[in-house]
This record gives sequence, structure tokens and C-alpha cells, in this order.
Amino acid sequence: MPRGGGDSGSGGLPRRAGLVVLVASLLVLAVVGGIWFGTQQRERPQGATSGPEGSASPTGAASTGMSDSMAPSPSSNPLAEAIALANTSTGGLLPADRCRAEGTEQVACDHPHTGIGQARFRTYASLNALYAAYAERVRGLSDDRLRVNFGDCTRAKISGEVSWNHNFEHARHFTLAQVASGTLRDDTQAAGRVFCRLRDGVITIVWTDNHAEMLGTVTGAPHSLVFRWWKRVHHDLAIGDMADMGH
Repeated sequence: MPRGGGDSGSGGLPRRAGLVVLVASLLVLAVVGGIWFGTQQRERPQGATSGPEGSASPTGAASTGMSDSMAPSPSSNPLAEAIALANTSTGGLLPADRCRAEGTEQVACDHPHTGIGQARFRTYASLNALYAAYAERVRGLSDDRLRVNFGDCTRAKISGEVSWNHNFEHARHFTLAQVASGTLRDDTQAAGRVFCRLRDGVITIVWTDNHAEMLGTVTGAPHSLVFRWWKRVHHDLAIGDMADMGH
């Protein structure tokens, strides 16, 4: 008599047939999967990977969405180049990580040095435009008045409006129109104008630079540190051929 529960006999045939069908099915799935994978590889650009936002990067690196060319380059921005040069000549009073170019005509520096809250620099297309902006800025800081040739702006004197030159002199006998004409010598007569005022312990200095056609503003405290910073910086800002001028 045959024993029950074994693999021989009529009970074993259906089991072997089922195994054959299962193996065949697995082989078919493997072949189909291989064909699909190969098709996808041929259709995908070689070496491309998907970034975090789903964009393709040809190097396989995640895309940041910003090109290095978007950052301002000092070599293509005369004002930014002058700021970088002044930082070197003054021993680090305008560090690059505290200053940013805002287009080609403005540079903003926040807390560039001890005691300095902010400094702003802007160039203009002409002396007329420069002095119109200067007069407007001074009026805004002086209860809508434009008073010139009074007081002084030094570490010892914290209120005034005078001319300045590269001989470290602050003359009070040149008119605003004379300085704005651009006909004065910048070494012995006037290289620009400067205005200063102290309010609530914070000093504000606004100045012009004729050769650079630039308006500068700095605020901070204490005023002794701000004047020391301003004295170095405004004599060392060299835009264009000003770089060849001795200070």
C-alpha cells in the first residue's frame, strides 16, 4: 500500500507543475523589468541627476538656484573696487564680509568696524547731481535748512559744514557753488564738502568727493571712533585714476 504525505504518486504531480509555472512567471517578470530599465537608461541624459527641486544638474550636484555671476565683482564695479582698495590701505576698516554692492553705483556697509553702525557710498553721473543729493541730505538732517561754512567736523568738533582737502584742511571760505564747480585743487583747496551733527549720542557725517563724484554717509558712536574711521576712509577712497594720487 502507498504511504500518504510523500512527494511520489499522483499527489506530487500537481505540486511540480505549480513550481514550473511559478518559475516561468518569475523569469518573464525579470525579462520585462530588464527591458524597461534599459529603455529608461537610454532615454535619460548621460550623467544627469536630479537636484532637490527636481531640476537636472549636469555635474550631479544639487542646484542652488544662484549663479556665481550674480555676485558683484569688484573688477567690474569701480565703487566696489575702491571700497576693497580702501579696506586694504586702512588696515581693514571696510571688510568685504560687511559690505555689499547694490548695483554699480552704491555700496552699503553694516557694522564695518568698532563704533560704526552703517556706512553708505553712492556715485553720481555729475557734480550737479552729486551736490543736489548732498544739499537734500543735509537739509534732511538739519530741520530743512542748508547752512554752510560753520563749525567743523573733527574729533574735537562735532557740528558743522565745511570744505575738506587732501592736505587734511577744512576751509570755511569756499562757497558751496565753488566746490560744486569742480574747478578747485583737491590737494590744497577743496576736494569736497563735509557735514556733521550729533543727536542722542550718535554722530552722522555726510561728505562729498568731487573726483569720485561720490556721496558718503556714516553713522555711529562714540563720535571719537567715528571721526577716526571717517578720517582714514575718506582720504583713502580712490575711484578710477584717484588710485595714483598720494594722500
